[in-house]
Amino acid sequence: MSKKVIGYLESLLDADIHQEQHTTNFIFQNERIGLKNQAEINFLKEVETAIRKETHMSEDELIITAQIPESLKRFDELQLEDEKSRWIFAYQLIEKVRAHVYDRLTLVVCPENIVYSTGMTPHFLHYGVVDRLPPLVKDEERVWLESRATVAAVVDGAVAFDEYVKYSDALKLNEVGAAIMSMTDHEALLQYIQQQIKLLEEKEKQHIALPNKKWEIFKLVTIGLGALLIPALLFTIYYFIYNKPKHEAYLQSHSHFLEHNYSQVVTVLSPQSVKSMPYIVLYELAHSYVVNERLEEEQKKNVLMNITLRTDEDYLKYWIYIGRGEAAKAVDLARSMEDGELITYGLLKRREEIQAEKKLSGEKKQQLLKEIDDEVDEYKKLLEQESEMETKEEPKQEKQETTAPQETITEQPEEVQDDSKTKEPEPEQEQITEGQPAT
Repeated sequence: MSKKVIGYLESLLDADIHQEQHTTNFIFQNERIGLKNQAEINFLKEVETAIRKETHMSEDELIITAQIPESLKRFDELQLEDEKSRWIFAYQLIEKVRAHVYDRLTLVVCPENIVYSTGMTPHFLHYGVVDRLPPLVKDEERVWLESRATVAAVVDGAVAFDEYVKYSDALKLNEVGAAIMSMTDHEALLQYIQQQIKLLEEKEKQHIALPNKKWEIFKLVTIGLGALLIPALLFTIYYFIYNKPKHEAYLQSHSHFLEHNYSQVVTVLSPQSVKSMPYIVLYELAHSYVVNERLEEEQKKNVLMNITLRTDEDYLKYWIYIGRGEAAKAVDLARSMEDGELITYGLLKRREEIQAEKKLSGEKKQQLLKEIDDEVDEYKKLLEQESEMETKEEPKQEKQETTAPQETITEQPEEVQDDSKTKEPEPEQEQITEGQPAT
């Protein structure tokens, strides 16, 4: 079980203190106090009339119960109050301590022993009685230290009350805390508090005070306007930082393209993303890259013939990626188009990029180069096989073209023979006629 932490008030009174929402019980052991008869402290009920007190004394202990009305708040809630209210509380606390006139009553000025009203008026839960109830003796020095520490804890809050009491001489305090702890009497501290309240009032005059309802409406309207303005502001930022420069680059590159200044087209569009480019920009940029690409004149001519305003976007992007030194992306596009020649060329360009890469280790570089070489060999074999198949199909087509007219030639003699057969009876007729006269 964890050991209970003993607070400042418990330690000072040598008592057990149990706090609930609206009650605080002070439990004293009879053997540790000088009280013999409960009647000796009954007058405590009349000291703080805002707090009803009940006392019960048994053989072993004395229990004093302080009933806290709902109109009073615990000291901890002071931090929820505004700054001016906390200074007013501090002023009234010092006034209350200074005005204490009961010779038989001893004060304890600490957060655990204080509650306050909505008017910032402080009330003490417990008073000691000289020689009867702790604190048993009056100690003006202790009370003055407690008073300054309580005020500093309320208005400053940078350091806890206990630390102000125990280590105020050694702590590195800020301006307000140091000023409070350096005060030597009540009057000086009250004057300092008054100065702080006056400064706050002057600040308040510089601001417009609105009723809570109007303030809530003002906040809602401000939030609503902010919600509308933020998207507009973001769009404006996007337009001027990204969209406007992008469109200006498109217009500038188009002007260079019309002037056949292809290197400037490449330069102007180099910062722009390929994915967001309109089709006409892709066309002009791909054409510009191919013009500057290290290709043989015949190859370059063939590629440029394929780049038209009807060319597939992926084909245009392929040559842009090649020109930008992004061969890996170009190869991916070529694979999606299932074009072996483009894949092979992209792999060879990728090989050049890897060889020029300085960050790769020698082993990693060799591994990547081997993978590329193996893939290039495979595609070369496939291209050779396709080429052989095309060469074999060409003679067949030529043979089919030559055999078609031969068939027509061989058919013609058959027609002639048929004619001769029809003409064979003619000689017989002649013989008959010639022979008639002889008969």
